[in-house]
Amino acid sequence: MHGPVGGGFCTSCHNPHKSKSKNLLIRQSQQLCIQCHDSVLVFRNKYHLNINITNCTECHDPHGGENRYLAKIASCYKCHENFNNIDEFVHGPVAGGHCTACHSPHIKQTKNLLLFEGQKLCFNCHDEALIFENDYHKNKEINCTECHNPHGGNNKMFIKIK
Repeated sequence: MHGPVGGGFCTSCHNPHKSKSKNLLIRQSQQLCIQCHDSVLVFRNKYHLNINITNCTECHDPHGGENRYLAKIASCYKCHENFNNIDEFVHGPVAGGHCTACHSPHIKQTKNLLLFEGQKLCFNCHDEALIFENDYHKNKEINCTECHNPHGGNNKMFIKIK
């Protein structure tokens, strides 16, 4: 939940009696957000380099969300490919636009901004014991993405066809 919302400080952003702006906001677009968020830090972030006068609420929910940065569901698709449009079968989090189930934009320095590296990422949701019961998974050292596409594919198990 966004701090002012959680604390009941609605008037940090809204003025119900004097505002002529949409949603009774006290300022428009980015100006509202950078009154509290450090503009130097915001614009130095590599994901915000070309946002110019983009309204922050195009990607972030100003009231709350499912992740630390209040990124809206599927906001990643504004810049990144939407696998729902290219794969016949799509991994559940991808299908729902929940990119942050696996990726942590803005804070992680791992390859592809993954929350965890290797199998640990997949076992964060998938049951490791059940996976290794399958005869195809006898080699416990191979990363899942060597054989499976993590976003989806043209077969139910997202097997990479070579």
